[in-house]
Amino acid sequence: MRRLVSRVVAAGIATTVAGVLGAGALGVSTALPTTGVDLREGAAGRVHVPVPAPGASTSFHVTAHPGGAGPAALTLVLDEATGPGDRDVELTLSDDTGAVLAAGSAARLRGARVDLGVVDDGPVTVHGTASLPDSAPAADCGGTLALDVRVAGDPDPGRRPPASDGMRTASAVGPAPVRPHATA
Repeated sequence: MRRLVSRVVAAGIATTVAGVLGAGALGVSTALPTTGVDLREGAAGRVHVPVPAPGASTSFHVTAHPGGAGPAALTLVLDEATGPGDRDVELTLSDDTGAVLAAGSAARLRGARVDLGVVDDGPVTVHGTASLPDSAPAADCGGTLALDVRVAGDPDPGRRPPASDGMRTASAVGPAPVRPHATA
């Protein structure tokens, strides 16, 4: 009996070690996944962003998909940001090339409209970084910032440049302009 237990334990350990080594050999990342949300044109969602320690940062993403057939001009709209440090947490949004689309405190970016350009059939991903300055109170870290986002479409995609040409801009880096909400 004792011999059977030893073999079962040894087999369990060997399977665990092989799984870990195999994952590394296959190039599987052992890094923690980023938090994010996947949205279709006209949809809204919430990204739960861990608030880092002062001087550190965390990552998140928003993936936007066109809602129908054919190209669509998409805009990422940043709505409410609530949680610890919403005035201190600095957000940076960038595209796949690393070009910065919008940057500022979570509170200042409220209402920002980030132009994603004309998107064909595939999705476009916006990569975000949340940073807490060294001078921020330590009490701000450790919680979760709830960032409400939505993807709005433009009814006339022919009047905007394609997303691939780098012509994306954010309409708010200071106080957000007052604009009527897009209906979807």
